[in-house]
Amino acid sequence: MESLTALRERRGFECRLAPDRALRTIDDAEGFLHDRGLLTRTTDCALPSLYEACHEDPYQPGSPGFGTWPATKWPWFGELAGRGYLATGVHRGKNLYANFCFNCHGKLGLGNGETGKDGKALPGKPLNKADFKYVTLKDDPAKLKQTEDYIRLRVTRGKANVPPQFSMPAWGQSDGGPFNPEQVSQLISFIMHGTDDDWADILTIRSHLEGADTTPDPGPPPAPLSGADVAQQYCTTCHSFDPNKPSTVPSAPNLGRYGIEGPLNDQLKALKASGDPDWLFKWVSNAPKIKPGIIMPVWINTEPGGQLDEASIRLVVQYLQGLGK
Repeated sequence: MESLTALRERRGFECRLAPDRALRTIDDAEGFLHDRGLLTRTTDCALPSLYEACHEDPYQPGSPGFGTWPATKWPWFGELAGRGYLATGVHRGKNLYANFCFNCHGKLGLGNGETGKDGKALPGKPLNKADFKYVTLKDDPAKLKQTEDYIRLRVTRGKANVPPQFSMPAWGQSDGGPFNPEQVSQLISFIMHGTDDDWADILTIRSHLEGADTTPDPGPPPAPLSGADVAQQYCTTCHSFDPNKPSTVPSAPNLGRYGIEGPLNDQLKALKASGDPDWLFKWVSNAPKIKPGIIMPVWINTEPGGQLDEASIRLVVQYLQGLGK
């Protein structure tokens, strides 16, 4: 068994901790990655660090964060990822997750299968699941591409939900977020290729982030919307709620006096006359099911394409029934 001193000497040599072992070229860095199997960018855990092995003066002496990176060799980490080293991409994605996704999706990526600081289920959807794993999908190329495209779309564009549900922000720069396309790809690499050990590293990374908590804390949920708020956000694209102003879409009726004039079409009048107490809820939820061919979309989120949950639709129904009274 090696002594502690021998192990330290061995680690110093293999991790290139001495200046005489400094990486000189990007090819040296590639060889270092081949040799060690996995590198971190900075010294954020016990793994060998690419930047530490460069032994180069910092980009901006005396400054934290990016300023500590090697003055001229800092692009090497991205260049190695560009050479197709998935391990590098997974590690960078892991760091992005620990910084930006942790509070909603959890320590292990289980989302609402984990609890946060307040003891309640986290708002994020599970990301660390078999349905997203490359090893699960690799034998079905079409499904693999479909899954990767779905994750890329959701990360890039986010997903708006009606308060008090949390919304997922758009992370892609194309939609106003902070991630460039390469960073989106790195996060996807982590989600689809990350191992159990990679997920276990999330807490280690969080523990090295200044001021970061190691217990997920998504913060308080957004304040609930009223029926008027939901209608304003989702319905005014087509409808007017002002009795004195026409609707934006000519075929969409003005709803400003719906509480005393509705229902407004024969199919819905028949549904109400049948004695169904949920006639208006069913109409707002899935109008095409009641009147095929209508341009009004499906709103209930239990059907494909629907964006609103039952509670939000019932708020809209209550709002409509009070209009004009």
